[in-house]
Amino acid sequence: MQCAICGKEFEILKKVEIEGAIENVCLSCIKFGSVAETTEEQLYKKIKKDAAQFSRPVVKKEYGK
Repeated sequence: MQCAICGKEFEILKKVEIEGAIENVCLSCIKFGSVAETTEEQLYKKIKKDAAQFSRPVVKKEYGK
């Protein structure tokens, strides 16, 4: 694959956010942006956040008496 910044061919590229765009860049050019989260990381954070909202209700001992 080709780096979006320098144009060199690399086998391993990282997704980096540069000026609002997500680009595949080599490890040398990663300094020009911030590492973007992968889809799996975003999904995990969303699931974790949603799960925190749905905590189990607390039932008092006197309930139903």
